[in-house]
Amino acid sequence: MRIVEYKDLEWYVIKENEKEKLLLLKDSFTNDQIKKYFTNKEYIDSDYDVRFNKDYSNPWWRDSYIRQVLNTKFTEDLNINDLNIMEIDVELDGKKITTRDYVRLLTKEEVELLNIEILKTKREYGYWTMSPYSGNSSGYSRVFYVHGSSGPGYLYGTYVYYAYGVRPVVSLKSNAMSSDKTTSITNTLGCEEIEEVKRNATNKELADKLNELIRDRNKIMKRELSTNE
Repeated sequence: MRIVEYKDLEWYVIKENEKEKLLLLKDSFTNDQIKKYFTNKEYIDSDYDVRFNKDYSNPWWRDSYIRQVLNTKFTEDLNINDLNIMEIDVELDGKKITTRDYVRLLTKEEVELLNIEILKTKREYGYWTMSPYSGNSSGYSRVFYVHGSSGPGYLYGTYVYYAYGVRPVVSLKSNAMSSDKTTSITNTLGCEEIEEVKRNATNKELADKLNELIRDRNKIMKRELSTNE
């Protein structure tokens, strides 16, 4: 997975085509970033995590305080002319709500497709997605979040008034300026090798085996370079 720098931040490129680079911030916001953007203290806890909503019965991204902040204060540090508007549907119990955002969070479905190494975070408790988990049949709604450092990468449902990290997603226009920070894994490893590992490995095994393949491929490249000198 490729990493690029945009507006002095590092991002994973999680999808790319002729129209866009879909970028995920390399890690959740730091405490300093939370303090900078999220100024309503009613939504912030002592660990500088953020509540999804103060309305216990509302699991919808459309109404989240996080959405409001990301699409106002955070975009002031970006260039909205660089960004595509992302139209996303979220569904719960037969109800569908569509939002159009410059900045959003991952969906549950996107999390399920990403490598655990990309999903890891330094935040102890993890970070929010934009996908509702359950409605307000009991008076308390829940939203999916990605677990933190103690069990990285796994999806759980939690109450909207709990506080977790914030990890933005943006869609960068194809002609917007960004700089590469790393070479993608597919430039180092053969695609067939990667797919074979994916088919036969758990999340933890996948990370270990990809690292092993990288080391082996690098050894081969070094031997080839030595032979050609």
